[in-house]
Amino acid sequence: SVLIEGNTITGTWDLSTDQSTGEVILFINLPAPYENVSSLDWTLTTCQEEFIEFESNNEFLAFQKECE
Repeated sequence: SVLIEGNTITGTWDLSTDQSTGEVILFINLPAPYENVSSLDWTLTTCQEEFIEFESNNEFLAFQKECE
């Protein structure tokens, strides 16, 4: 599940590695109206212990982990 604009959205994700380039590929599947997230080519731009951010052109996708 992911929180988008105050709503919890349930989807799936999977990781794969391109053996020829070593590139890690993140597949994201979300229901409408968020399915366009799945079709974009995301690049990891920020990687910290509790926060990662991806960018695709002028679109941003951030994941934050709340540690207690």
